[in-house]
Amino acid sequence: MQVTIAMRHGHLTPEHQAEVIAPVEKLHHFYEKLGALTVTVDLAGLEKKVEITGHADHKHDFVAHASATELMVAVHGAVAKMKQQLRHFKESVQDHRRDPARGEAQGGATGDVE
Repeated sequence: MQVTIAMRHGHLTPEHQAEVIAPVEKLHHFYEKLGALTVTVDLAGLEKKVEITGHADHKHDFVAHASATELMVAVHGAVAKMKQQLRHFKESVQDHRRDPARGEAQGGATGDVE
């Protein structure tokens, strides 16, 4: 998985970039088909803003925003929002046909007794 950092109104040292990339790379564990991720960091003003954009299956886009006075707090907030989106998406995509129907008993019987 490829992680790209884009900057607005400032510059991050390579050490800070590595700190930002580390939690973002862990998002791959939540959904394996997650492609390239782009992290946009805005350092203007007192609040640092972070936006994470991801693409999955070449048709689904995920976007998470967070802002805080400290950069890493904003990064972790955006990562948590992205995790939630990925969990929800993965849950909706999974095959749920193995579960019995609502009116059906576990053994497959319909409840008719002779």
